Amino acid sequence: MIDWYSLSGIIVGLCGIVTLFIARRKYQRLAPNLTDGVVVFLAGYALAAGGVKVCILSLTLPSLKSEREYIFLGGIAVIWVSIEAIWQKIAGP
Repeated sequence: MIDWYSLSGIIVGLCGIVTLFIARRKYQRLAPNLTDGVVVFLAGYALAAGGVKVCILSLTLPSLKSEREYIFLGGIAVIWVSIEAIWQKIAGP
């Protein structure tokens, strides 16, 4: 059974691919390529299923008391890098 983080990651990844396709065809008049689509999908999946999940679990799991801040910061880093990758592929040529 698929968990909610993975399902939301798949949805965010697919929405990113649709946004990439629209941005490339309508605004940049370029054909989207497979590499950019895969990067956007994986970054969207990492954003939801990786970064958000790590941040939430770092705040809720009692066994992570001493490392909580560092794990949360790692989740924020995953979110930051994912958003940056999506932005570069959609806004860039």
